[in-house]
Amino acid sequence: GYVMNNPLLFSDPFGLMRTSCPSCGDHNKDVHEGVNIACGNIGSNPTCRDTILKLLPGGITCMHNKCKEGLHIECGSCSGCGTINSDGNIVLCSGSLLPQPNLCGPIEATVAHELSHLCGIGNDATSDKIATRNRIKAGLIDEACRDPKYK
Repeated sequence: GYVMNNPLLFSDPFGLMRTSCPSCGDHNKDVHEGVNIACGNIGSNPTCRDTILKLLPGGITCMHNKCKEGLHIECGSCSGCGTINSDGNIVLCSGSLLPQPNLCGPIEATVAHELSHLCGIGNDATSDKIATRNRIKAGLIDEACRDPKYK
């Protein structure tokens, strides 16, 4: 439902944001909150916005649109923090769902990182120079777009 039927805990800067995460079980609330923070920071956090503008031309519009359309998030076992599956859905790996502090940072950081891939930053899952550059760019975006208490 709309902000998980809890407007005191969540906000919805884009209006009726839809996020689906049926495979996240006990982490559903945390995933919704992470998506909400990531999507909200894209438009309202100047550091986040400026970093996206610098590193990903057209990224703000793309990310806003993805958030407005609704994100389908899956939780699963994979290496790293997150990935994009063949259906174009964000998959949060088990490491990103651990209590803070963890290697992946907060869920909103992984969501912002994977959104940057959905919006044009290429694959970062290999060890070649292009993937390394993509990993750095997506990492700068996830760092800039996380909740300030995790910086």
